[in-house]
Amino acid sequence: EDTGPGAPYDPFDPIRPPDGDPPTNWVEDCDEGVQASFIDEEIYVLSWDETEASGTLMAPQGAWYHVYTTSIMESGDKQWNESAYFRVSNATRPTGTPVWSNCGVDWVVPDLDNHSSPGNAKIYVGTFWLDQGANTLTMLHYCPRYRDGECTAFHNTEDPETTCEASDSNSVHFDGGGSCVVLAD
Repeated sequence: EDTGPGAPYDPFDPIRPPDGDPPTNWVEDCDEGVQASFIDEEIYVLSWDETEASGTLMAPQGAWYHVYTTSIMESGDKQWNESAYFRVSNATRPTGTPVWSNCGVDWVVPDLDNHSSPGNAKIYVGTFWLDQGANTLTMLHYCPRYRDGECTAFHNTEDPETTCEASDSNSVHFDGGGSCVVLAD
């Protein structure tokens, strides 16, 4: 079996993540994926307090997966900084960092519903190695990173009442019932 440099990508090999570009932000359905089992129905984070929340994501087998959920932002133009990033930790990859990043080692999912609703589409939250069975999915609000001076390009100042400095909650949600994972092949 060829596992050296230049070997074909194998989604079941935890040592070599997929290469290329991440998938698009939205998918209309998850026909190519499997329904992910998320033990907690929903987790949420806020921009100031409770900026981190975790739940258990169950995977059908160990592999690299693109993880999607129904929109993590749901307040439209009422909250302009409903952005978050995710980590999925397990025995194989304890740090839980995603394959692709746009903010240090993390993939920030920007607030994309400020001008229109995504409808029933599912949003991409990252590509991760999932062990078969239980994995810890952790959602972290973006605003603390902004306040630390990191990845400022994701900060939206269009509504001064909902910036990361304002008292608005800018709540972000992960809906377990609307989740799916797609094999990263």
